[in-house]
Amino acid sequence: MAEEGRQYWIWLSHVDGVGPMRFKKLMNAFDDPAEVFRQAQAGRSMPMLDDATAARLRESASVEAIEGILCALDEKGIRAVCQCDPEYPEQLLGIYDAPLVLYARGNVSLLSCKRMISMVGTRQPTRYGEQAATQISRGLGENGITVVSGMARGIDGICHRGCLEGGGDTIAVLGCGVDIVYPREQQELYERIVDRGLILSEYKPGTPPAPGNFPARNRIISGLASGIVVVEAGQRSGTLFTVDFALDQGRDIFAVPGPVNTPMSVTPNNLIKSGCQMATSCDDILQYYGWVRRSAESPGTPRIQPASREEATVLEILEDGETTFDRIFEMTDFSVPQLAAILSMMEMKGMIVQLPGRVYSL
Repeated sequence: MAEEGRQYWIWLSHVDGVGPMRFKKLMNAFDDPAEVFRQAQAGRSMPMLDDATAARLRESASVEAIEGILCALDEKGIRAVCQCDPEYPEQLLGIYDAPLVLYARGNVSLLSCKRMISMVGTRQPTRYGEQAATQISRGLGENGITVVSGMARGIDGICHRGCLEGGGDTIAVLGCGVDIVYPREQQELYERIVDRGLILSEYKPGTPPAPGNFPARNRIISGLASGIVVVEAGQRSGTLFTVDFALDQGRDIFAVPGPVNTPMSVTPNNLIKSGCQMATSCDDILQYYGWVRRSAESPGTPRIQPASREEATVLEILEDGETTFDRIFEMTDFSVPQLAAILSMMEMKGMIVQLPGRVYSL
């Protein structure tokens, strides 16, 4: 659509009180945002809106106001993607309450990715949860799957980082404007995602984080992807909002099984018992969708060479596929503490990866 048509969508999304539902009411009455602008500029009544919202609409209906909005977006390097734009993700158009406009910083072309998986979980993960989230998100990134999450503390941030470490693309959906880093300690991650991924929000720039924004943004996190992976979440976790949205949207739900004696395993274990897919590695997700796994090494990328006989022995065992700690112990003459130290060092070097359940893989 021509820029003169898009600008009215952007203008409407900046009017406080005009969300997707009120937008539908306006479209039923006036057909398109440009006509809403003309009617508001003329001071016409808006019986489908409450008085306060109608007054704000009329007060903001000026060419100068629209120019100010567009200039501010340009200065901040923010792209507005409207429902009328070809870049708007098709999968979001079909969800309830689809955002009028998505504000974006970073690589907007990621919105057209066909292979996306959302990953969600607690803000207070256990060590086990951190490892599982890292391994699965890194594996997805290594295999060209875009990982979607919310850049919150805990599992969200871990999954973004894991995907980036795997060389993949990641999308962070915020509960505030895309020009606001929240939480503040995620500044470095935010900058990495702007550089190598996409920061996304339905909220206009400058919108501060508010409690009600986060449950609402979860419908976008689930709506963008083919399925969601729940890593760790307590019985009353906000993650359940995302699960509910995913169910309503017809998305697949995967859950990472956890120890039965930890509170953070309650939600994923219950999801598995209720019939959701179990995910212990990225391979479970790839196989479910029939997505082809990439070669373990990119052409021309040299493997890190073993620095000792012990490392060479472990690599030789893992050449045949992923293997448990106990199986490696049985096949070598290492003591348990010695093997644990060897595997930890190799993992730190990036020679191997540890999957949930003390399983190791190249």
